[in-house]
Amino acid sequence: MACQIVATDLTHRRMLVFPRDLARPPYSMEDPYDFPVADAVRASTAIPFFFQPYRLELPNGVRATLVDGGLLSNFPVHLFQPIGGPACAHVRLRPAGRG
Repeated sequence: MACQIVATDLTHRRMLVFPRDLARPPYSMEDPYDFPVADAVRASTAIPFFFQPYRLELPNGVRATLVDGGLLSNFPVHLFQPIGGPACAHVRLRPAGRG
């Protein structure tokens, strides 16, 4: 499974998954795998009020302000769903015993 790093794009009001979404509009980067992993991690961990937002500036002129991915998706389990697999895994929790 490829590395997927989640950030929140405040400019375009959406979740951004590195590097996958960099190939799609509005970013439209020719080769999203050229984007530095360290910059993606920096954007993903920019917790509002604690760290400065990450200013994304792509060679094609696209700009965006990125912050912590947890702002929109704190636990993005959907990124690990296999293609063609079940929509989600179910876990049933119940007490070990009664009384």
